[in-house]
Amino acid sequence: MILIAAVIFLEFWVYSLQLHQNPRFFLDILQGIADAPAQYRIGVVFAADWLARHTHQAIHHTLVLIDFCSALAMTGALTTLLFRSPVYRRAERVAQWFGGAVFCLLTLNYLLWLTWYVRPETLTSAALLSLTLLLLSIPMPGGAVLSRSLGIAGMIGLSAVAGIVRADLQATLHAGVCLICLLGPGRGFALPRWLQFGASALSLLVACACQYYMMHVRYPHATYGSSPVLMLFSNLRGPLPWVVPALALFPWFWTTFTVLRGRFRPEGPALSALAGSLLFFCMWMTVGRFDEVRIFLPYALTLMPLTVTVAMTRLIQPDLDSRVE
Repeated sequence: MILIAAVIFLEFWVYSLQLHQNPRFFLDILQGIADAPAQYRIGVVFAADWLARHTHQAIHHTLVLIDFCSALAMTGALTTLLFRSPVYRRAERVAQWFGGAVFCLLTLNYLLWLTWYVRPETLTSAALLSLTLLLLSIPMPGGAVLSRSLGIAGMIGLSAVAGIVRADLQATLHAGVCLICLLGPGRGFALPRWLQFGASALSLLVACACQYYMMHVRYPHATYGSSPVLMLFSNLRGPLPWVVPALALFPWFWTTFTVLRGRFRPEGPALSALAGSLLFFCMWMTVGRFDEVRIFLPYALTLMPLTVTVAMTRLIQPDLDSRVE
């Protein structure tokens, strides 16, 4: 809580500076005349504007409030996933303390990178991804029919919200789930394997449909301005664009490398999120600036429990992964 409050306080001043330097940035989005892709991601800005008008506050105050609530929801979901994971529950006390310290360190590391280049949708997208991963991993309360119905409805609802916040993240997450359900055993999902495949396929369609609506129906006139859509050759032009991602996302690179080499066997939901992050990583290299790490931070934040459990098994108790099978 203290770490989150401190970083959000820093973010408040970054928002203030952005408004001072470009006072029309949020106003252009509200009026529907901003450049893409910002014009397609109106959810947080419109919610902040609604709160600002009804509470008589400046919009950067309400943006900070939304980010704070999103950060709390994100960390609540992720700590729940970490504490319920078989690796954490069966670890010794020293390993659990180590895992908690690593989780706090990762949270501070990733959140501090947000203050470098703040965008309204980043933390909200991280919260939506984290809550979706929670639904993928933990059954909802109630009987079998009610629990499954609530889980499916929750995933579709989160995808619909993400469709006006950042649809690409939610779409790749559910694409990763579909991929793991098709190719893997589907171990650890809250829903049965094929039911989870259908729910994720439907959630993927909902996110894509919302993105299509924003691009071709609501704001068909929005363009990318002077920015090129394809950024792959610019990202590969030299080593400099790789320096910032290597520093900011080193835990994610290490986790991915460890899992791909077969040194850790995550359950279906975590493996699906990792697969979705790899799909998104390819998209990021192709159509995004590689030195803007805030683009990938929602995935990096969501995968913190996986990074922690990998660190616990590889660095503290190497035999723990085999004991939880």
